[in-house]
Amino acid sequence: ASPSYLHIEPTVLSFLRRRLEMPEQAETRQAIEAGFREYYDEIGEVLYHFLTSTQPQLLLLGRTVAGLEYDNLVTALNLGLAAQVSIAHPYFAVSHYLDATQDYQRGVVLAQEVATRLGTYPADTRAGPVGLERISVMDTLAKWEGQRKECEAARTSDQQALARLHALAQAGERLELLRDAAAVAEQRLEHVPVVEQENAAEVVPAEAHVACQLVVFEGAQQLGEVDEGALEPLVGGLAAGRRVEL
Repeated sequence: ASPSYLHIEPTVLSFLRRRLEMPEQAETRQAIEAGFREYYDEIGEVLYHFLTSTQPQLLLLGRTVAGLEYDNLVTALNLGLAAQVSIAHPYFAVSHYLDATQDYQRGVVLAQEVATRLGTYPADTRAGPVGLERISVMDTLAKWEGQRKECEAARTSDQQALARLHALAQAGERLELLRDAAAVAEQRLEHVPVVEQENAAEVVPAEAHVACQLVVFEGAQQLGEVDEGALEPLVGGLAAGRRVEL
């Protein structure tokens, strides 16, 4: 049987939301939101590793749970953006799920919003690892735009990501690695022709995608090494609709 979750009655949910919106409940609401965000940050990290697993059963399990948890992951993502903290774990889990389901339209809308909101973070925050997260978001935006054959938009997103990569390199964030990645990206750009409508999906993403693969997934997001075997009970518990303590 397919896994399923229990749902709160809409009237009860509405009551709880109204209560938490009361001024005297502000501190409680903040604590709940912080706990929710941190919990799904960890879930997002787990799901990211399952969604990129080479083991078919774990990949399928990751997709199933990510589908069930999609709204919660996006809520955690939005809470992270509101708090102006790292959104790497929930975003990568969601982006890989959208890749798996080929829901590129929803991906484009999501990536555009996330990239825009990351741009509102303080300058000193954007100059650090969060700046790499923004580049990675723009990289996935370019990829999804290319899948939708939105050629000019995809190329623009790629070029903007590359420009930000250069800016971070000049600012000294992981300087040597970033400069190497930018050099590879520029070399790729020299060999990328003007994208034609009929083969956009094959050509895009271009230079920024290469750079982000080199930079972001080599540790900038601090996803860490995960033992898939040890995590299987955790994801299995989520698929069964059980709250698993982390």
